[in-house]
Amino acid sequence: MLELPRRPICPFPFFLIAVIGVFFGFSERGFAQLDRDNVANAKAATVLVERPSGDGFGTAFCIDARGFFITNEHVVQGESEQIPLIMNSGTDKEIKFLSEIVRTSAEHDLALLRAIKPPAGLVVLEFGDDSTLFETQQITAFGFPFGTALALKDETYPRISVNVGRVVSLRKRADSLESIQIDAVVNPGNSGGPILDNNNTVVGVVVEKVMGTDVNFAIPVSKVKPFLESPELALEKVNIRFVKRHQPVELKFNVVSFGTPAEKYQFDLKLRDNQGETPEFEIQERSRDDQFSVKVIPVKQTKDRLRIPVEIEFAAGKINGELDEQAIRFGNSTQYLAEMKSFERLDGNRWRLTRYDGRKVELEGLMFAEPTIYFGGSEMKLDLASVTRIDVGEPSGMTSELHYDATLLDGTKVVSRLKGVIPFVGAPGGIELKTVKKEEETPTAGHSEASDYVLPNAIAKFEDDEIVYELDEPFDDYVMGGADRYMIFKFGKSKRIVIFDLLYANLAHEIKNVDSDALLTAGSKNLYVVLPSQMLMQRWSLETFKLEKTTRLPTKNAPKLIQIGVNADDYLFLFDGNEAYIVDSQRLKPISTGGEKLFYQRTNSFGRQVDAAANGNVFGTIMTGLGPVSYNWVMIDDGRISVGEFGSTSNRIRWAAPSPLGRMFHLPRGQIYNLFARDISPDWLEGARTFPTVDPRYFIAVRFKEKSRGSWFTSVDVCTASDLRIIHSNLQLSELAPHGNTNSTNRSLDALSYGETRIHFVPWAKLLANTDYDKKRIYVRKYDFEAELKATGEDYLFVESLPPIMAYKGKKLSYQVECKTNSKSLAFHLVEGPAGMKVSDTGLMTWSPQRGAVEGFEPVVIGIKGDNFNEVFHSFDIAVISKLTVQREGRR
Repeated sequence: MLELPRRPICPFPFFLIAVIGVFFGFSERGFAQLDRDNVANAKAATVLVERPSGDGFGTAFCIDARGFFITNEHVVQGESEQIPLIMNSGTDKEIKFLSEIVRTSAEHDLALLRAIKPPAGLVVLEFGDDSTLFETQQITAFGFPFGTALALKDETYPRISVNVGRVVSLRKRADSLESIQIDAVVNPGNSGGPILDNNNTVVGVVVEKVMGTDVNFAIPVSKVKPFLESPELALEKVNIRFVKRHQPVELKFNVVSFGTPAEKYQFDLKLRDNQGETPEFEIQERSRDDQFSVKVIPVKQTKDRLRIPVEIEFAAGKINGELDEQAIRFGNSTQYLAEMKSFERLDGNRWRLTRYDGRKVELEGLMFAEPTIYFGGSEMKLDLASVTRIDVGEPSGMTSELHYDATLLDGTKVVSRLKGVIPFVGAPGGIELKTVKKEEETPTAGHSEASDYVLPNAIAKFEDDEIVYELDEPFDDYVMGGADRYMIFKFGKSKRIVIFDLLYANLAHEIKNVDSDALLTAGSKNLYVVLPSQMLMQRWSLETFKLEKTTRLPTKNAPKLIQIGVNADDYLFLFDGNEAYIVDSQRLKPISTGGEKLFYQRTNSFGRQVDAAANGNVFGTIMTGLGPVSYNWVMIDDGRISVGEFGSTSNRIRWAAPSPLGRMFHLPRGQIYNLFARDISPDWLEGARTFPTVDPRYFIAVRFKEKSRGSWFTSVDVCTASDLRIIHSNLQLSELAPHGNTNSTNRSLDALSYGETRIHFVPWAKLLANTDYDKKRIYVRKYDFEAELKATGEDYLFVESLPPIMAYKGKKLSYQVECKTNSKSLAFHLVEGPAGMKVSDTGLMTWSPQRGAVEGFEPVVIGIKGDNFNEVFHSFDIAVISKLTVQREGRR
């Protein structure tokens, strides 16, 4: 059977005339037409849609005097900013105003927009009845073919086009009208425009065409009505100034409903700040049926003042410290320290202030209300007379945003849910400050990212110790996201993506109509979906679950894989079978590699396995289908890309999963390599399947062990990354243990070895998660290994801090050993180490390699003893180097 290619009518880009949008032209005469007044009415109700990204236009029409408009979903797809609408386009009554997306339906290609400040005199189009339509019936279409291309020279926007056509066919499925076929000519820009019958009512919305023909389609109005009837919550825009965060503000949640009256519904709200605290709030009595008002104090006032880091520059040098949050006086002008990026002295007592929004202002007579600067355990009064510049940084543990989770209820049934974040305006942190020290020091943990790596702070929200969730069909594949909070499943058969929240052990969101060949990866805040057959890539928010951006793929060929760090949102790794690309995840643009390929792969006949460090800055990869080949690592540092090799294998089983900070690589059969391509695998790990966790301090080792002949159990060992030691064993996960005949047992063993079986330990949430072999069940277990250690009553002691892996010649190295123990006190001493290295009684190791020191590895052993048990030894190697060298690099 011949199938003609159908495609949505995309918004019209000015630079390309393509088959996008719809233009209706009908040259025959003799058909009844809308009268002049009705045409004028429909023209006034139809608006031009301008995509904020600048890559196209579409059409929309007003359906409610409160400022609601209907258009196609593909017209606004990928747009996260406010969308301009132009009413009375090209006339002397032209008005441009902004709208926001209220809801979309990819299934029916519909979008509902709401004007933020609706202009006066909005004209509304009424819905008609598409059941009365018949073939050859006349219809009239309104829209903007070719976007701005038809605007006159002295006009920015074009006048509306009105075109007449006929109904050619009514496409039905089981007596349900699915689409209206019309015989109109297609031109770019009409997408989302209304189709009116001769009763002046809307019977359809322009949507798509069959490529290379005059066959075009519209969405029946009977599909639009159900789309509108489901109520939706929407939060009115609110600004919370950081400096006013202790004062009450009003949140207004509006109910958008074109069906059931809004007064029928109930409202529930959960609020928390980015530190996990719940603010004080009260849901007010309803003054409007379609609005819920909430009074909230975003941050509770406490006695403790927020201290803001500053770098203060004098003629003789700089100091770093902290100032209390406070108001600043410039004569009669009051400013706020928290809202400043910097202060720069111009001359005398005149200063230039740079605010958080980049605005600069010059004022005279700077005075601090509390000019005390704190650094370390000391404090001093700030003498402004000698200060030349002050840079303001971001306080640690700062409350800077409010998270909301609003639910609209019909009794106990959830009919709408709205989640989002309200960032505080003017929060400090415009400049990243570096601490000024007496000696230049190597980063404490030997890895600069360690101090910047942040994990969520939350625990399981379900009551039972174990939840088994049954999926409605087997999944094809899944990825983890949100720092391992979410398991994100792809179902090729039903063409959808399902996001499962481990904290609640329940489904959080579903994305429908996803290509069956889609590729997925997820970072801390976003889900990325690659659609190879369309050469498109999408970015979805894991906070609001809304589509943020759609763009063309930067690869030459359709990608074979995509990866990003599960606790990062900086860099994407794409591979198209021949070339690898590093892509900026926010701009969705590739980073330059200086014209060189990251890997030399002569043919796309072979594949490639790629795994990402949780922090997103290191990738481990190896070519598949050919051997022997070496493993590769890729490191990205501030846009610079470096590549290296380590180890090699001829085995069919091959991967290189980096630890969260990229300090180690986990290979098959229990092998572990460090960043210097050294095999550091302990003997006891041989044959185990290791999984890095999102917490850089721990990984797990999984084995199937045989109790007796044919009787197996699963052993999950929690191990420290610092000393590669087992600290606790979990013997659950019976659903994964091999059972049945020999063939079944071998399949279970192979599934673990080949990476088909994956087990996820999430230390920050104290959870253990996995799926079963049938790919239909999700198992989520509470697992707090430290609590279980305490419950045994036995003594325990282990090192959880990450030791330094590098020391630079001529620079001071400091490392604080941190332990978990039930001992009341600990004693530390240096057992083995290079000359000049010291370890204090409290476990602080310090060392300054001489500039003439020999480069190489220095073994270090630190003894640690508690109250009631034998000594534990913390051993590691430090690489002494003059600088870190890489094979090659590229820049943005």
